[in-house]
Amino acid sequence: MLQKISQSAIAVIGAGMAGLTAAGMLQEAGFRVTVFDKGRGPGGRMAVRRTDSGFSFDHGAQFFTARNPDFHELLGRHEAVSDWHPVMASSRVLDTDGWRVGVPAMNALPKALAAGLDLRVATQVVSLQFDADGWKLRTGAGEREGPFDLVLLAVPAPQALGLAAGLDGPLADTIRRVAIDPCWAVMAGFREPLDPGYDVFTAAEGAIAWMAFNNSKPGRPRDGTSLVIHASPDWSRVNLELDKADAAQRLLGFAAERFGQPLPEPVYLEAHRWRYAKTRIPAGRAFLASETLPVLVCGDWCLGARVEYAFESGRAAALALIET
Repeated sequence: MLQKISQSAIAVIGAGMAGLTAAGMLQEAGFRVTVFDKGRGPGGRMAVRRTDSGFSFDHGAQFFTARNPDFHELLGRHEAVSDWHPVMASSRVLDTDGWRVGVPAMNALPKALAAGLDLRVATQVVSLQFDADGWKLRTGAGEREGPFDLVLLAVPAPQALGLAAGLDGPLADTIRRVAIDPCWAVMAGFREPLDPGYDVFTAAEGAIAWMAFNNSKPGRPRDGTSLVIHASPDWSRVNLELDKADAAQRLLGFAAERFGQPLPEPVYLEAHRWRYAKTRIPAGRAFLASETLPVLVCGDWCLGARVEYAFESGRAAALALIET
């Protein structure tokens, strides 16, 4: 339900690219915006894992493009982005022209977008309630936030569904039709330099869909080797509830098979389970809006599976409010 709410209070749930894009635009337009995210920092799947042993892993989104002119213009305003021209080994033909990465890590761009926002990290919103005073939010810690005049959900579709299902049946039905594949990500750090002759390996079949040497990206530590492995959607789906250590060992074994020789013992080995990684069936609209309540929903999954789709979705939701 879109209505004139100029100068009103808005809660944005989710500090990924979609949520941060919308929050920044809304704040600049004069709205009072508060952003909530369950993570330790902004970025969502534009994530980085740094270790005490000096390794750095972009274990979520691996790169992004800027085909959208508005997104291209946004990137031009920030120094936290650089081109990446990896040497490829692939069973598929991939055009790496225009690949971008955050510098010094993938979360650099969301951190820049979050500057100046009222961002509440490590705060998971578990329920929403709407009454005559507006929206009241309840967090996982049992705290109450609000009231807010409007809520913008900028989280993966299943999480948005969990918050909106009891509020708006038609909106929930639309979200329910979205399909997002999971992904197991493995981070392996080696003291030894590994050089198979390429920076990135991709495959359309098998357990491993993507394997990248994080050191090949600009601004990353060059000592040792930081290897990121992404399992295929099928393998991740079948093995989603594996123990993390088991998933890491299995996928590292598949990587060794790809290299054709045993790998040295990693000094760091961890796995991360992305339950909602890559959109398979999008919503087909830039953003969603309730017909009965002041709640909007945005995210890359509204349009597809690109970082810039998250930007486009967040921007479209913000413009709908600003121009109402």
